[in-house]
Amino acid sequence: MRLVTNGTTRLVLVIGRYAFKLPRSQTGRRCDALEAEIWRESSAERRAILCPVLAALPGGWLVVMAAAESISEAEAEALLEGWGFPDWDYVPGGRSEPFEYKASDWGRLSGKLVAVDYSAPALFADEEG
Repeated sequence: MRLVTNGTTRLVLVIGRYAFKLPRSQTGRRCDALEAEIWRESSAERRAILCPVLAALPGGWLVVMAAAESISEAEAEALLEGWGFPDWDYVPGGRSEPFEYKASDWGRLSGKLVAVDYSAPALFADEEG
């Protein structure tokens, strides 16, 4: 069991093969809700680069994902410099990239690089009730 507390909007509790994302605030709830929505609405091609959402509570109170192995800052830098991050295909009228290209947003699941945090647009959304 491991508790990840360095996130600004959520705490992550990793137990075995599962990562439980718990919101710290309303922004964290928006992040959880957005990840569940993106996972639900994404095409198979886009899902292939996202860490799977296995379960989510309504209102963003909890998201359960598969637990991925963290990548290092050095690996993220090398991926960025070498254009090694997966491509979020352009879809007219679709969502833009929902993640950032930093180590904390990416991990490896069964050796495959996946986005583990894809809620960046929620950080900039207007505060709602």
